[in-house]
Amino acid sequence: MKNVARTIFSFAFLLSGIAHFASPKLFIALMPREVPNRKFWVDSSGVVELLLAAGLWLQPVRKLAGWGTIILMILFTPIHVYDLM
Repeated sequence: MKNVARTIFSFAFLLSGIAHFASPKLFIALMPREVPNRKFWVDSSGVVELLLAAGLWLQPVRKLAGWGTIILMILFTPIHVYDLM
């Protein structure tokens, strides 16, 4: 079961990380206009997502990547709630 969850999360984070660089305007449009330097934040979150996707498969950092995934999901939830409004 752990490998299934790891595969799903790493694949989702890999695709999302790539998408941040392939279509940055899409992600910039999702962010509130009040956030400064939105392109920087889109690029940074894309890098973090790619690192977390890889980290979920690397034994020395797997636990840290798991916690990073949880933290990132908590941090991004308000942005996605904003999108729904």
